[in-house]
Amino acid sequence: LYLEGPGDQAILRSWARRFSRPLERAIDESSVLMGGRQPARAKKHFRQQRSQEPAARGVCVLDRDDAEEPLGEPEPGLEFFTWPRRHIESYLLVASAIRRHTRNTSEIDEIERILGCSDLDPVDTHAKNLLSPRGALARELGHPVSAAGVARAMRREEIHEDVHTLFDRIYTNANLRAP
Repeated sequence: LYLEGPGDQAILRSWARRFSRPLERAIDESSVLMGGRQPARAKKHFRQQRSQEPAARGVCVLDRDDAEEPLGEPEPGLEFFTWPRRHIESYLLVASAIRRHTRNTSEIDEIERILGCSDLDPVDTHAKNLLSPRGALARELGHPVSAAGVARAMRREEIHEDVHTLFDRIYTNANLRAP
């Protein structure tokens, strides 16, 4: 499982915990952190793995971002999954989960005001900036908001269908049984 960084791994692990412990363990045990959006690096690493284990299969998870590095030629056994929304963090823009994570009911209006503003589109919003330690949400609330913490606070029914699609691919490639 190729991921852009440790934050993505923590978010996926938190969501996976809602579905199954074997999926959570598979994410922990199989993750290779690329240090950003680097599909060529994932391909190179996967080729090395495949030379030792010809039946190896993998999934490379990428943010859509603005300036995409082309994926180039397909790599046998390696599947690419690009989030339809801008970043994995875009799937964390769920006011109820953020409220549970911050555990401060007096902040409810602020959270809903920030997330509910008319120009906030979860597909194109720069959610990494919004949720960063110095982002708009942290400034408004007076303290940082952990992306992984929000993911942990999400209920199964709040997890977007795109995440379910990715987990189906991970189940298949890791030879796990879906719950």
